[in-house]
Amino acid sequence: MRRRNDSVEYEKVTRAIFQTLVDQDEASNISVEHNIKLQGKFLSHQIDVYWKFKSAGIEHSTIVECKNWNKRLKQENLLAF
Repeated sequence: MRRRNDSVEYEKVTRAIFQTLVDQDEASNISVEHNIKLQGKFLSHQIDVYWKFKSAGIEHSTIVECKNWNKRLKQENLLAF
């Protein structure tokens, strides 16, 4: 199991990758954020990286859950996401 600080650093690297996407010119970027809460229908959800952009006149939202594990992801973890 990894320490929490390792996970936060991994999340920040992932955010930096998405920030590079924001800095490009192919899509109209709105924002890229780290460690935010989004309100769902019934619960609030913690999101590691949240990227909003517009392409072809349509606004898109992309969420990223960062996992710094030393083993393969189990299907039930992916389905829960």
